[in-house]
Amino acid sequence: MPAEHRARKLSGLIRSAHRAGAMDVAFRQMGDMVLDDMALMDKGLPPMRCKRAERETAGRMRS
Repeated sequence: MPAEHRARKLSGLIRSAHRAGAMDVAFRQMGDMVLDDMALMDKGLPPMRCKRAERETAGRMRS
């Protein structure tokens, strides 16, 4: 992304390179995580593997 790109000025924008997501193994693991959480939610339980990005967590990961 160019240095002058307007997205760089957005408050709260988190940029992340998800290179691992391009691997077949990673896609299968992500699918397993989603299916595990869906099974929990079907039982009325909260998801345990997939988590929502929280402001506090994202703030710690800024570079």
